[in-house]
Amino acid sequence: MNNNRQILIAVVAAAAVLILGLLVVQMGGGPSSAPPAETTLTPLPGDFRSLVQRGNELYQQGDFAGAIAAYQAALQQKPDDLVARVNLGNAYLNLDRYDDAVREFQAALQTQPDDAETHSNLGVAYFRQGRLDEAGKEFQEALRLKPDLAEAHYGLGALYAQRGDKDNAIAEFEQVLKLTTDPTLKSEAQRQLQELRK
Repeated sequence: MNNNRQILIAVVAAAAVLILGLLVVQMGGGPSSAPPAETTLTPLPGDFRSLVQRGNELYQQGDFAGAIAAYQAALQQKPDDLVARVNLGNAYLNLDRYDDAVREFQAALQTQPDDAETHSNLGVAYFRQGRLDEAGKEFQEALRLKPDLAEAHYGLGALYAQRGDKDNAIAEFEQVLKLTTDPTLKSEAQRQLQELRK
């Protein structure tokens, strides 16, 4: 489980950078209104661990549809697995399938309601849907559970920036710089701070 948790954290961090890095850039427009393309996925054979590992590999390669198929197959074997459920939600986020992502993160929180990273990811999904109040509540809950979660501070910073609350946005992005060791997230926070301080 420890190894799966490390994979989850790595996938969450990668998703945060890919997804949250675009949030402030997209402030002028809302989320895409184009309906997502529906795909019919054939269940994959394999044991739970190999399916999650395959999903992680496909995710890291940018094959989010393939990752979705692998995580769905894994979840058929273990429906309450947090790692597979959250990774599935992140794959949906990367395909702009926000309703699906929200559903998966909410399902993950049914089994583990105190998982800060899942609350943060749900905040991202809500943010991308334009549901800012709900996004803010999820980022705040993530930080209540884990005050040093840099991705949640980044999400809250993007939310404040979206609302024109420059001072609070700056404070959150500064927190990201203090907390993260991830060079990409650090670089994104610095870029956001430069934009806000212009």
